[in-house]
This record gives sequence, structure tokens and C-alpha cells, in this order.
Amino acid sequence: MTTFIIQAFWDDEANVWVAESSQVPGLCTEAATLELLSDKIQVMIPELLENIPANARVHLEAHREMTLVA
Repeated sequence: MTTFIIQAFWDDEANVWVAESSQVPGLCTEAATLELLSDKIQVMIPELLENIPANARVHLEAHREMTLVA
């Protein structure tokens, strides 16, 4: 089974989640929520790659750093 690993991080300046992947050349997209980001990724991967196996999966790794306010 093919699994595409997508890294997502929160951009504080733009207030959006940004997704990238070394497995999917050209994939760089952003969205206000992880749900919207996931929807965009589902559409973009087949547009950017050829011959994707029918059982391919996406693993979205999301990271967000926050500063604690005391």
C-alpha cells in the first residue's frame, strides 16, 4: 500500500495551515483549518502525480507551536 506523508504546520503570520511533501513534488497549499487543508490535499495529489494506486493513503502530520502566556 502506498502512503503519502504530508507535513502541515501553522503559519502565525498568515493564520493558515500550510502543507508540503517531498513525496509529492509541487504540493504546497494552505487553508484556514486542517479539514479544509485535507480536502485540498485529496484533490491536489492526483493532479500532481500520475499512476496513483487505487489503495493509496494520505498521512497528514500536523504541527503547531504555541507560546504559553502566563
